Amino acid sequence: MRTSTISLCMIVRDEEAMLDRCLAAAKPYVDEICIVDTGSVDATLEIARAHGARIREIEWPNDFAEARNHSLEMATGDWILVLDADEVLRPGDEEALNRCVDDPEVIAAFQEITNWNEEKSYVTCLILRLFRNMPDHRFEGAIHEQVVTRVLDNGQRLNMRVLDQLLSIDHYGYTETARREKNKDERNRLHFERALEKNPNDAYMWFMYGDFLRRFEVMEPVVAAFRRSVEILGRKPDYELDTLTYPAQPHALLALELIRMKEFKEARAVLTTARERMRPTPMLHWVWGHLNLQLEQWDEAFEAFKTCHALDNVPVHVPAQPGITSGRSVFGMARALLGRGEKDAAIKLFEDGAARWPDCVDLQKAMARIHIARGEFREAISLCTRFISEQKDDDAEVWQIGAEMMMQLGLWDQAGVWLERARGCLTPENQDLVFGASGEWAFGRGAYAAAADHW
Repeated sequence: MRTSTISLCMIVRDEEAMLDRCLAAAKPYVDEICIVDTGSVDATLEIARAHGARIREIEWPNDFAEARNHSLEMATGDWILVLDADEVLRPGDEEALNRCVDDPEVIAAFQEITNWNEEKSYVTCLILRLFRNMPDHRFEGAIHEQVVTRVLDNGQRLNMRVLDQLLSIDHYGYTETARREKNKDERNRLHFERALEKNPNDAYMWFMYGDFLRRFEVMEPVVAAFRRSVEILGRKPDYELDTLTYPAQPHALLALELIRMKEFKEARAVLTTARERMRPTPMLHWVWGHLNLQLEQWDEAFEAFKTCHALDNVPVHVPAQPGITSGRSVFGMARALLGRGEKDAAIKLFEDGAARWPDCVDLQKAMARIHIARGEFREAISLCTRFISEQKDDDAEVWQIGAEMMMQLGLWDQAGVWLERARGCLTPENQDLVFGASGEWAFGRGAYAAAADHW
């Protein structure tokens, strides 16, 4: 039994679909439930009352931190645990929690949170949601609100510890269904714009805004947001950067966009700054490897991907992008081995990786090409059609690979169909491959002028 008390603090609105499961899972861990409701019109409040929650109803302030802090003000416990309605605590951590909150030398603990995407594990990272109830432990940021900086500062000032990996949380708010139902994209865009208008020098907010904009696949505003974040971070002294976990991430994501633009020199400069001055993240390692593949620096590329892969299934404070530490790092290592002339080792790595991560796009495309090179056309076409039907039918390179195989078999009409599908989903990254294959197809059909146009 513990002697310290814990208050669960939440903000909700129209969460009848998820709130009951969240509160039922949290009850064994907490002594009171403090809920701020910002205007529910469904059964949210009835569900909260059924679980014995104390409720405060407020008008939505257009600021997540402000709303979150209302719930903290309600708390009477010695400790605060913060959850969202779409988050569910896993059972079995009661004893570890009791030891933590009764330890006078501990001020807070990070939780391991797993974000789920349509019933698949999306990404796991560490997030600070459990901390002592102190007057200055308050959230900041109108969106992607944070309390971690204030808590860590107090921990350092008071010489108290912050624990890692206490309690495990499953988060279901990143599923496409949940996002559509709550219209999160448009809502979040407005929150970002208001927050940045209020504080245009918030490097973290510019970073998160850039990351948010990536889903819309329009490069210019993404690059502009990351540049702004990097610029602001560049003015911070080293001792301040040492206390932050995220600064390497906007550098890595900016560099990734620069690589797509073939601005390799600037990408290298951005990444070098992050590697010299900031805590590394999996994405920083991966993008460094990706850049060195483009520059044909095979040894550096291999070591970067190897370092990234070593972080697979290791909870980190800044989440990795899906597949970065697993199949996509293995693909990068194999590419680097090919560049070094180690063909057999590369093929073995491609084969092992494709077997272990069958949903890794890069590895499956590599295996399709290997099958074609070996004359294993049945295996290649089976892999391509399975990938298209089960995972993604708008990947131009998969259609292009299939077209190449059809041409090798002399099936020119079928190859033309596959190329037409490839041309329908072009991106800057794959257009050269598709145009090259289209030129080969035209040449094979005797359309030499058309072939020259494609080439």
